[in-house]
Formats: sequence, C-alpha cells, structure tokens
Amino acid sequence: MADKTAELLRSDWGVEQLLHRAKTEPDAAAELLQIAALYLRRAMTMPVELAEYIANAFSKAADAEILDRRDTLAAELHLQRKANAPVKVRPTDVVAMVMGHDYHNEIKTNKTPRLEKQLVSDIILRFKVSDSKARSLIKAARAHYRAEW
Repeated sequence: MADKTAELLRSDWGVEQLLHRAKTEPDAAAELLQIAALYLRRAMTMPVELAEYIANAFSKAADAEILDRRDTLAAELHLQRKANAPVKVRPTDVVAMVMGHDYHNEIKTNKTPRLEKQLVSDIILRFKVSDSKARSLIKAARAHYRAEW
C-alpha cells in the first residue's frame, strides 16, 4: 500500500478515481484517509477535491447531535457500506482497470494467459460479479477504449 499511496500522492487523477469509488467502496474511502494523512504529515497541499471531501465530512459531523457524530462522520467519509448494498459497476472504472492491465501487459515481454485470468479475478473481486459477467465487462471495456483511441 505504501508504494501505491506514494504514487497517488503524485497523481491527482488517482485521488479523483478514489473519490469516485469511495461512495460505494469503503476500502477506497479508507485509502483516501491514508493519502490525506500523508499530505498532512508532510505539510503538503492536498488536492482541492480531497480537502473538500474531508472538510465536508468534518462539518456535517460537527453539526450533528453529539450521539450521532461518530456515525455521521463515518457515513460522510463513506467508511461503511450500507447493509446489502450492491457494488455499483461504473463503466469508467472497468475501462480504467482494463486499460491499466493492458498497458502493463504490453510492456511485459512474457505475456501469458495467466495475466488475463488475473484481470478477470481482479474484476470479480472489485465488483462482486460472476466470471462470465467479468469477462463481458472486460470485453465491453476493451471495445469502448479501442473505439475511442
């Protein structure tokens, strides 16, 4: 996580992606807090969107009744998934994952079917979908980004 977080510190795009995912993925929200903590510890200026995300959560929690503050803060930071809430599959998230996979696969000299299986596995874990659904999402994502480029 440390390497990934350090990389995200250099990338506003990575923070934007996490902010986008945070509403449906508590792990993404927790990663945003780790990144914000690094910015604060290093006395660096964090991206405006990240600062607003945290400031809005703090403000709403401060305005809540004393017994509701903890839950309000957790809800505003999206640290807890609502019970039985499905993971929302956003096409842009799938495209980003597939493009990242394909890019890294292109620079490797030993392309193997195992790498494709890893992508399918990553999609299944991230979006809580079946194997066939993951494969169809990957196919659609590739068709989309190849048409765009």
